[in-house]
Amino acid sequence: MVAALKRAGGKAGSGDGEAESGKSGRAGGADFGNRDVEETGRLVDELEARVAELEMQNEELRQTEKRYRSLYLNNRESEEQLAGIVTSAMDAIVSVDARQRIVLFNPAAEKMFGLTAAEAIGQPLGRLIPERFREAHKRHLGTFSETGVTARRMGALGEVSGLRADGEEFPIEASISQIAVGGRLLFTVILRDITERRRILDQLYELNRTLEGRVAEQTREVRLLAEALSHLSEGVMITDERGAEMGRRIVFVNEAMCRITGYSREELLGGSPEMLEGPRTDREVAEMIRSELGAGRACEFELLNYRKDGSPYHAEVFITPWHEGDGRRTNSVTIHRDITERKSAEDALTGLGRIVEDALNEIYVFDADSLRFLLVNRGGRSNLGYGAEELGELTPLDLKLPFTRRRFAALLDPLRKGRRDKVAFQTKHRRKDGSLYDVEAHVQMTEFLGRPCFLAFVLDITHRRELEQEVINAAEAERQRIAYDLHDELGSHLTGIRFRLEALCEAVGDGAGGVECATIARHVRQAIAKTRSIAHGLQVVGSHPEDLMSALKSLREEAQSATGLRCRFRCPAPVVLDDPIMANHLFRVAQEAVNNAVKHSGALHVTISLRAVKGEIELVVTDDGKGFDRAGRHGGGLGLHIMDYRANAMGGSLSIEQREKSGTRVMCTVPAGGSEGLG
Repeated sequence: MVAALKRAGGKAGSGDGEAESGKSGRAGGADFGNRDVEETGRLVDELEARVAELEMQNEELRQTEKRYRSLYLNNRESEEQLAGIVTSAMDAIVSVDARQRIVLFNPAAEKMFGLTAAEAIGQPLGRLIPERFREAHKRHLGTFSETGVTARRMGALGEVSGLRADGEEFPIEASISQIAVGGRLLFTVILRDITERRRILDQLYELNRTLEGRVAEQTREVRLLAEALSHLSEGVMITDERGAEMGRRIVFVNEAMCRITGYSREELLGGSPEMLEGPRTDREVAEMIRSELGAGRACEFELLNYRKDGSPYHAEVFITPWHEGDGRRTNSVTIHRDITERKSAEDALTGLGRIVEDALNEIYVFDADSLRFLLVNRGGRSNLGYGAEELGELTPLDLKLPFTRRRFAALLDPLRKGRRDKVAFQTKHRRKDGSLYDVEAHVQMTEFLGRPCFLAFVLDITHRRELEQEVINAAEAERQRIAYDLHDELGSHLTGIRFRLEALCEAVGDGAGGVECATIARHVRQAIAKTRSIAHGLQVVGSHPEDLMSALKSLREEAQSATGLRCRFRCPAPVVLDDPIMANHLFRVAQEAVNNAVKHSGALHVTISLRAVKGEIELVVTDDGKGFDRAGRHGGGLGLHIMDYRANAMGGSLSIEQREKSGTRVMCTVPAGGSEGLG
């Protein structure tokens, strides 16, 4: 069209020119025609440019239309795909608007909550949540909308609860997202019912708890077994027998095995038991062990083995093979006992040891630390009725009834510290059958098999005790006779003299003869009182349970009146003693201690104490005199010997000690249950 306009304009211009050129005098008309042509050409150019621009815009519209058509088709397809996904999804999908009203409810949600989509859409989201959680969930959703976060993944909200149409609560796991569509804010929640998973997890938890309990119990049993093995004095070694080409291989040892052999656990594990053999190991015995194990039999042998440092030791081994259910031998368990000391003790019985073994007196050697017997000769074994192995598990405390560990340790303490070369004491031994017999023990410290120990020579003094008892009984009888003679004969005779003197004094009057007569009468009265005091001291304690306390009070009064000493008697609580023989022994011990204080110590104060404590009766006599020479303790006079005898006869003990500042302390301790066979 533009081109046609251009052609039309050209022709018009040419005709007009020719017409105008033929006319003279019309020059102005020619100039006007030229101007129209130029204007037309300009308009044509503008029109062409505008047409080109319109064609380009038209093309852009066509492309835009094409794109929009494509987007429309794609959007429709996406919507159909999304609808298909939402519909076929296994998880429940619920969308709500800003007011938390349900706008989307897929089939999985229908199945999960028991509601149709028609029933659910338009309902508040709270209908799907237990009432107690609704307010908190509403606030949580509001907070989530303010955060600007577009989504939170499955499980990020933790485990929450859903509510079915029938009121059943069930656990769910949820993820949430938010999006603005057409100016509307939508929240979409994807829900997964984890009831089955919870059930399986609960079952797994319970199973795990049961298994953990079993493992803990088995672990405890293994630990107890390991603890028991670690405290055994015998070595325990387990070997693996399955590697035939490699021989027996050590897979377990306890602490005792390491201590016996001198090897560490790491050095023994993985090694062979043959590493303990050496030049003097009996090869025949070693081969017999291997032969017995090869045949699957348990065996017991004595073998000379070697420690890590090369020193030999005698071992007693008990080996038991371990078989699997199919009969294959897989392991061996070895109990390894170091019997070097026993072998040495057996060797010690030769020569001088034979002399000791055959001695008629009882000879004991016991360890300084554990007090266990290391050696007891035949005389001791025969009198006690125990075998050597049985005595190896006992200590002197198992034989000496009156001694506690503390008292026995105090008795041996002077030997340990080198203050004494020997201690001697009397006690009772208890035989295996329970019978008792009196002994006198002399103990000294020495060494045996390279270790400190105590050596005790023990004399059976049963017969001597019987003789001593006869002497004591005779002495008591003589005391009674003398007491009666003094009281009945001499006392009566002196009383008669006193009466005659008093009558004579009345007859003589107040003259010189009367004064002398009164003086003689006074001396006679003093002699009568002294005679009665001596007679009372010679008498035995009465048979009433409280007579011992009364006798000790009288002893205090007599000692104070006769000597001028300040003597006190202390008895915090009544001490009732039903055994008159024991009461008499205790009184005589106190009497002898007071007499020694008066005669030998130069004391000014004496205290007699009596009390019952922890199943024992304790009698203590203390003075403030010059003290007592300990070195002469067992070499003292007859009085001390008799005091010792009386204490031992009651099954008790007697100690005489120098007090810290000055004076002497005599303590006699006896069982409160009374004495047996003291008469």
